[in-house]
Amino acid sequence: MSAPAAADRIKRIAAAAALPLAGGAAAALLAALWPGSDQDAGAAELARCLLAGAGAAALAAGGAWLERRRWRRRVSAWIVQAGKLAEGPEREEEGPEAASAAPGPDRSPATLEEQLMADALRRGAGMIRQLRTTRRLMVAEVAHELRSPLAVIRASLDNALYEQRPLPPERLAVLSEQAAAMSRLVQDLQDLSLSESGRLRIEKEWFEPAAAAASAIELLQPEADDRGVELVAELDVKLLLYGDEKRFSQLLLNLLGNAIRHARSRVTVSASASGAELVLRVRDDGWGFEPEEAEQLFQRYYRKPTYADGSPAPRGLGLGLAVVRGIAQAHDGSVEVESRVGEGAAFTARLPLFRE
Repeated sequence: MSAPAAADRIKRIAAAAALPLAGGAAAALLAALWPGSDQDAGAAELARCLLAGAGAAALAAGGAWLERRRWRRRVSAWIVQAGKLAEGPEREEEGPEAASAAPGPDRSPATLEEQLMADALRRGAGMIRQLRTTRRLMVAEVAHELRSPLAVIRASLDNALYEQRPLPPERLAVLSEQAAAMSRLVQDLQDLSLSESGRLRIEKEWFEPAAAAASAIELLQPEADDRGVELVAELDVKLLLYGDEKRFSQLLLNLLGNAIRHARSRVTVSASASGAELVLRVRDDGWGFEPEEAEQLFQRYYRKPTYADGSPAPRGLGLGLAVVRGIAQAHDGSVEVESRVGEGAAFTARLPLFRE
């Protein structure tokens, strides 16, 4: 093959492969690579190389298209599963495992990235299912907690209407106590929601924490008496706290109520100053708990099912201590707990005595 013919052939091959060899570039390339009589053989070799390169490029483009198609199908499957989760079906059903990266008829084994994505979606689905279960249990528990006081109030009012006579003072006191219990429950639900969204309002003023603690003890004294629990106060009456007195009382009521429910015979409340902090401590002589349970106690809806001796723990919604932490943090303070099995528990709230 002559040099001009070889150059022309190279140009046609280059054009087919979309290579920019215009004008005399093909001939120059041929002359540089295969001078003299070797140009015929060189042209054929170069043609084969160009054709091989064009084929490799076509295969690469096809492989990339197939990979994009495979990824699009898998991402679409994940999107469908995420949409099902967002729609909120209450029943257990096949979750993101259906969209996992397992091999299928037109699918290749999963890559590490795909498997990680599928695992993350599965974990998210598990968390959503757990939240739904918690929500159902919480609604059932709220209904249970409200049913008892409402039943007492309704029965008393029905009897009063049937007998056409006023209720005696002691019966009115019982109704007032039941109404207060419902009010505290509703308040805890509202405050927990506000605290978790960062919208819990704190209206600060100077007040005496010892006086607020004495009022809380007086309010819960009947419940303590019913359970045979002695309430002991060790309060520094000279202390002044710049904070929200209503929220402080709510914090103390929740700590006291929790301690009374779990105590065997005694609950001690103390308030003192440590540096620039108020240290409020509520200690009970109940069964206590394992140290690893400490953080769980402040999680909403957490309820301890049984004590160390196997006896059942009192029912509750698991809201009170979560509200306590929210109120303490809203005051730029903290709350912690110490306990040993069989030795009771001590909850300690630390609040700055003064902070704007």
